[in-house]
Amino acid sequence: MRYIMYILLYLLYTLVAVCLVLIYYRRKQMIKKVSALTDYEKKVLLSRSVKPFGLVWHSGKHIFTTAPNDRNQNSGYTGLFDEKASRFHILFDCEPVCFEYQGKTWLIEFWKGQYGIHTGAEIGVYVADHLVSSVFLNEIYFENVSQSDMLRFSFRLLQGTDTLFSLSAMHRRLSGFLTGHLSSPDSLRMQISITFPNTGMMDAFVDSLLILGYKLSDLSLYQLTAAFCFTSPRSVPQKVPSSINNGIKIFSRSYWLTIANRLCMKSYLLLTRPFEDTQDRLVYLMFYLPPLYQKIVCTGISGKRFRLP
Repeated sequence: MRYIMYILLYLLYTLVAVCLVLIYYRRKQMIKKVSALTDYEKKVLLSRSVKPFGLVWHSGKHIFTTAPNDRNQNSGYTGLFDEKASRFHILFDCEPVCFEYQGKTWLIEFWKGQYGIHTGAEIGVYVADHLVSSVFLNEIYFENVSQSDMLRFSFRLLQGTDTLFSLSAMHRRLSGFLTGHLSSPDSLRMQISITFPNTGMMDAFVDSLLILGYKLSDLSLYQLTAAFCFTSPRSVPQKVPSSINNGIKIFSRSYWLTIANRLCMKSYLLLTRPFEDTQDRLVYLMFYLPPLYQKIVCTGISGKRFRLP
């Protein structure tokens, strides 16, 4: 019986050793494969890999953005999406601004924070087909606006005095995600400008901002464009990271989500350690561990995350 146990242990150790050797040589092969590619080939590979997720890769800025006419954006919006964001390792500040215009309730919302291994920011515009009471704003389902109702969004995402990236486009939901960067939502600022089709819509939006607690001195209005800075939400209560109860420190969900994101970031950096450039890291991860690449790079920041059960 003892000999059988020794034989089984020997076979197990041999199997582990063989697996380690295969992993080592496969890793070396992937490193060689990535190193042989030109920057243009890497850019094309990444662009093709994220296109089904409605994303666009910008190699110069090292960011992903959402495509203007992505079919995944047709899911619309409801407050449930913000409540369930933690499922995708997303921790953000959000500011929903609802206003009435042309007999309908419109919603323009801003987001900034940490999306897994990405620091990101977003602006989206949605509309209900009727006027909605303020009591039901968090429950109502808002539709995506038509292409003719898309707005000109521009924003600059800053952390301290550093500009992480800036975007400007006609869009339903303009999003940008800086890969391999870790930050807390309260350390980020969004300098936002929105261009409206007419003064009626702009005035309705500005009035809602003032109701939320923004001051006229916080806004810069020029013709049909409203500009302001989003630092901390005025429309939703701030989550407290921790509390003290009977001398015991009880951490909130956001605390553990921050820890999880840090672990994801360390794992990402460790797995892609042969490379320093973000584009090289992503291509290497795509070759080496495709399922992991899709999960941590694509799913959490694409429109597919809004298809909740």
